[in-house]
Order: sequence, then structure tokens, then C-alpha cells
Amino acid sequence: MKIFLKIAAVSLICCSMQVLNAQVHHSEGIYRIPYADGTSVNVTRNHQTHFIDAANTILKARIDMKDMSGSDSIVAASDGWIRAIVDNFLFRLDCDTTTSNNNYVWIEHPNGEWTKYTHMLNQSTSVTAGLSVNDYVCAGTFLGYEDDIGCATGDHLHFEVARPIDGTNVLQYSFTGGFIDEDFAENLIPVICDIAGGVFEDDATYIAGPCDYNSCSNNAVYATQQVNNDTWSVDIVDDFISAGDDVDFYSGSNVVYQAGDYISLIPGFVAHAGASFSARIRSCNNPGWDVSGCDNNRAGDVSELITEQSLSIQPNPARDITQILVTLSELPVNANLQIYNMLGVQVFNELITNQESVFAVPLQTLPASTYQVVCLNNNVIVNSSLLVVMR
Repeated sequence: MKIFLKIAAVSLICCSMQVLNAQVHHSEGIYRIPYADGTSVNVTRNHQTHFIDAANTILKARIDMKDMSGSDSIVAASDGWIRAIVDNFLFRLDCDTTTSNNNYVWIEHPNGEWTKYTHMLNQSTSVTAGLSVNDYVCAGTFLGYEDDIGCATGDHLHFEVARPIDGTNVLQYSFTGGFIDEDFAENLIPVICDIAGGVFEDDATYIAGPCDYNSCSNNAVYATQQVNNDTWSVDIVDDFISAGDDVDFYSGSNVVYQAGDYISLIPGFVAHAGASFSARIRSCNNPGWDVSGCDNNRAGDVSELITEQSLSIQPNPARDITQILVTLSELPVNANLQIYNMLGVQVFNELITNQESVFAVPLQTLPASTYQVVCLNNNVIVNSSLLVVMR
């Protein structure tokens, strides 16, 4: 197979490049629509219309969507490791007067990107789906049901892609709400397989299904192409992409070229400062990692990357006292064991000083309910579990 990437008269041996100073980038990975196969999904707010402030001025490339078919089944957008499950909350909240106690799941993918699934039904991930932190899941694995838990207006899924920007593969985010720390991470515009344009359009409806690795067109040839500020273009083809001398990507634009054979950029092609442009040599809908065997064939790789750490609670359910055994894979750094009630109020917080620690937690003053137990190391959630208090 012939593989080359040519810009003007210069040949690059790398398969991806991005122009600096862009405000937002596309994801390097390619993801499926995160609903069960055959689900009709309406995008109510895409990356250009999902504002996170009351003044409608701050965009973070996040997506809201809802099931129009009635199954409400959320699935993993690609294969990866579950790194956080918070699903003990029960109520929809007033976003103006309360914190966002959202139920959510974070999944880390093999390329270092993470996907988040928010407003999930109470215990539908940990109990109904039977999933735990550090489980490895495949694209299409059932994660739970969409709901309106937390800061939400009606049942829907809040979906986002993020990546660390601090040189690590560890995403920094808050326990309450699961919001990324933007000093250490950034949101990305998700590239979605097998939809027109490759990016979610506002108020568009799609049918969910697995990525088809044989569905791409053969090539894309542009003699003229202008992509302006706040607009995007995604081309994913089997063979080649050729961009002529009348192709301009202006500041604020977002463009992806992905081809299985080669990408040729003719002299005169211009990507202006402030544009986000990625050129990738990959086969059709390939997300950037091996997709040939997600189950048993990947077991060796999975075991190498899952950290050996645990959170054991005995007894559970409990009445007056319970013991929590915390085992970390490394020496603790600013580590804590914390317990939260269903409203997100912290009811227990103790420092973890050893790789293996036992905590006797008194429960006499706690009402009968379900609580979220969280273990943090260096301010990163490394494990969580549910504790049931009985009366």
C-alpha cells in the first residue's frame, strides 16, 4: 500500500498534523452513536448550540441527544476501560439553585481520549448493566438507561469527548457532576461514523448502529473548498484525498481528512492560523486502534493496563458500622476516602496514608439510604462503590 502525505513540496512522515491556536479540535477517535442498534436518536443540542452558561455564551463541544424509539438504552461509543461510575443519585435538580449531582460514566479509550455519558438512570450502570470501575467494554456494550437525573430538562443523554492536555492519560474531573478540570483537559468535537458529515448536526435525527469498516467512499477530490469560521468538514475515505490550490481552511474552522492510502495537498492549499486541521492515514472508520478483536483477543492487553486497586465494603448493607478496605496500586498522594449521600453532600472524608488501609465507618447518624463511596488518589477517582445503610 502506498502511503504518503504531501504538503506543497514537503513530504511529512507523520500521519496527523494540526494548526496551532485553534479553539477546539475534532476527536482523533471515531465513535458510534451511543444508543442501542436501531434506535432513532434526535440531537437536541450539538457542539455549536450546547451552551453551559445562562447567557448562552460559553460552548464546550458537548452534545445533548434523546431516544425517539423508547428503549432508552445507552451503549459505549467505542471500546475502552470504565474509569468512573456515579449512579446513586435519584432526582432531577434545579440547575439554578443546586449543584449538578449527575449520574455519569467515564470511559477511557485506547488512544487516550475519554467519553462521558451523563443523566443515567439510578443504578442502571452498576446494578442493571452489572458494570464496575476498570471493566473493559466493547463498542455497543449496554451501559444503562437515559434519564433526567441531575441538572437536566427531560430524559436525555449528555455526551462528550475529552482528552488530557497535561502530558498524561489521566483525565482530571470532579466527583460531583464529573466535570473536567479545564486546566488539565479539553473537550473535543466527536467524529461519528456512518453519518452525513461525520459530526452531529443540531436538531438532526440519526439511526444508531455499529461502525461499518467497509462503508466509506473511495476518494474525495477538491479543486475548490472553503471552510469558514464555526463550520466544519469531515472526509473519511478508503483510498485518497486530493486538495487543490483553491482550498482554504479559515480561522475557527474544523476539518478532518482521513484516507486509507494517501492525502495529497497541492501547492496553494492553505490552512490558516486558528483553524483545526487533522490529516490521518487510516482505513475506513478506523478510530486509531485495533478494532479486530474486542473480547477474548484483547484479554492480554486489557490485563496489562488495568490497575490493581480495590474498594471492599463489609458488611454491605450495614446498620451501625461498616469496614472499608482500600487497596491502591501505588503509594497514595493526596488520597482520600469519601462518602456522599444521594444529594451529593459529603458525609465522610478520611485521608488515605497507606497502599492498603482499613476504615471503620460509623453509620448511626446516617439515614437509611444508598451512598456513594469514592476513593481518590492524587485527586483522581480510582474506584467507587455503593453502600446501603439500613435502619
